[in-house]
Amino acid sequence: FIFDPLGIFFAGSILTETMSIFFLLLTIFFLIFFFHKRGGALLSGASLGASVAMRPISQLFFPLFLAEYFILARQLKNWRASLTLLFFFFLGFSSFVTPWVIRNKLLFDTWGLSTAGISTFYRHNLHLHYAYKNNVSFREAEEVFRKRLTEISPYKNEAYTFQNSPYFKKIIIEYLKNDVLGYTQFHLFKTIPFFFSDGVRELARLVGVVDTFPDLGGLVWKRGFSAAWEAFPANKYFFMIFLLIY
Repeated sequence: FIFDPLGIFFAGSILTETMSIFFLLLTIFFLIFFFHKRGGALLSGASLGASVAMRPISQLFFPLFLAEYFILARQLKNWRASLTLLFFFFLGFSSFVTPWVIRNKLLFDTWGLSTAGISTFYRHNLHLHYAYKNNVSFREAEEVFRKRLTEISPYKNEAYTFQNSPYFKKIIIEYLKNDVLGYTQFHLFKTIPFFFSDGVRELARLVGVVDTFPDLGGLVWKRGFSAAWEAFPANKYFFMIFLLIY
């Protein structure tokens, strides 16, 4: 994140992303320097829970930190002490996450934390792949999936709610069954802009340097890596900004 242009640009802004990253780094700090103390384990778990509360995607780090705590705790050569540390880490994490999970269970009858992952996959990933694969616009892809959702969902809308999540999942599985390899290739290629051109392009747009940049992922997908490489010197502003920031 310290090398991401948008991360640098928004570092002084109050956003859920920056707050979540702060608590995630705090989790690592407590893990490294205070892993052998109960208070450190408790604060480390609580920091990770706070990060999840800010941005649910941080929950993906929980098993990694749990495994790391297990490895570090073994250095104590005392299984009772090791399990105690793991318990306090889990207790700190649960203090933030459990109330949220209980609320979702009571209101929506689900143990999930968020609909963001499955909703984003349905709303963007599938739509984009369908549009590229069938050479249609994104709007046309939206209509195709909206029609299918209306057929199977009793709610007749595309709201990002827990009620719609099972139907999003059903459509995703149906779609990927037909072309899982094609989608995987598409996803890998279209991830390139996320790490390279998206941040630079958005930053340049915000500060008014230039309006357009080459779509690296699209170029790779349609014409190969050589086309993406040729796009760099073809746009001197993009190339200059890219070199300056990275």
